[in-house]
Amino acid sequence: MTDLLLQIAIILIKVVFLTFMVVLPLVPISVYFERRFCAVIQDRVGPNRVGIPLTLLGFRKDFHFFGLIQPMADGIKLFLKEDFTPEHV
Repeated sequence: MTDLLLQIAIILIKVVFLTFMVVLPLVPISVYFERRFCAVIQDRVGPNRVGIPLTLLGFRKDFHFFGLIQPMADGIKLFLKEDFTPEHV
């Protein structure tokens, strides 16, 4: 009986591990495509067309980096954001 439970536990651990190995890499990819799709639908300047102007370095155009700068900017904004609460609360 214990051999059967051990085999079931090993199989369950393998299934959970493989599921995480497949699902976790898909999360950032799906977020990237969701943001781009929503930006196209809403005609927003954001993940769709945001770029870094590099005119100071002698270049004449913006580099868009496939919209990958926007999530980095959102992460920086998240960590640098202050939480304001009134004193009487």
